[in-house]
Amino acid sequence: MNPESVALSVLTFAEVAHFFSAFNPSIFTIKRFPDEKTTEDITTGCALATIFGLILAFSVSFLVRNKYPFIISLIGIGAMNAIYLYYAYKGYSEGKNPINQQR
Repeated sequence: MNPESVALSVLTFAEVAHFFSAFNPSIFTIKRFPDEKTTEDITTGCALATIFGLILAFSVSFLVRNKYPFIISLIGIGAMNAIYLYYAYKGYSEGKNPINQQR
């Protein structure tokens, strides 16, 4: 694999994480203020970020005529989905609501 493909693979991987950040609240916010609506919003945000990530990954792979940017981006998409959805469903399923705990 040539250096250009490696660099574009890494940049595409990083940009995939930015899509998740753009469409979702921070992990801190998810952990701190879980509720049913937040979980629903995060699921939608993950779906949108996945679509944008796949479009970018395909475009970069097509541009450099190499499959590695797409494959590495799939790893990033999978990891980001796992992280966001884990915290979204874990926090809500445990019924934690720090605002109610402080009162």
